[in-house]
Amino acid sequence: SGPHFIGRDAEVADLVSRMVSGISVVVTAPRRYGKTSLLDRAAELVRKDHGAVVTVNLMHCPGLDAFASRLVAGAYNTEGGRGRRARQGLPELLRRLRVQPDLTLDDAGKPRFTFGGLAERDAIVVLDNVYAILSSLAKERSAVLILDEFQAVGELGGGLAPALKALGDQHPKVSLVVAGSRQHLMDALVLSRGAPLYNMAERLAL
Repeated sequence: SGPHFIGRDAEVADLVSRMVSGISVVVTAPRRYGKTSLLDRAAELVRKDHGAVVTVNLMHCPGLDAFASRLVAGAYNTEGGRGRRARQGLPELLRRLRVQPDLTLDDAGKPRFTFGGLAERDAIVVLDNVYAILSSLAKERSAVLILDEFQAVGELGGGLAPALKALGDQHPKVSLVVAGSRQHLMDALVLSRGAPLYNMAERLAL
């Protein structure tokens, strides 16, 4: 990351170009090929250009509660939470969430969002709300949702991938970037005819 990121200039440029243009992308590469570093670098460049980016690595989400928590935290940071006092940014965010998280603040005033025992339908509502937040921001700047290690989505819930397709159709200015290292699972989710996200995203292979 940062100054240690070397190479992949063409791939980064291709990915950033699609992200700022509202084009959805599927990135596939074997493990240890630098896929996550590529995503992080592209997200960094989009943010430097005042773009809104929410990133969730599904391998770090042991269940729907963690997935929803990371989505909401990403939305809070995207809407300026890092640069604004909690009492300014939080009420607006919470007003836009139909499923409310538990909220705690650390000593520095940084919020922590947690959910307990979410049903899949409620996690999809959270996803819908975060997508809507990104879509509202996309009226003035780039807006991107990155889901890394996307092949794990089926372990979280069978309805999430179809919901993403519907949300992508509903909010065409939001770039959805899904990335994965298990080619056969990515094919089944995104690339093969009949996949839940088929024909939704342009492919970038490393």
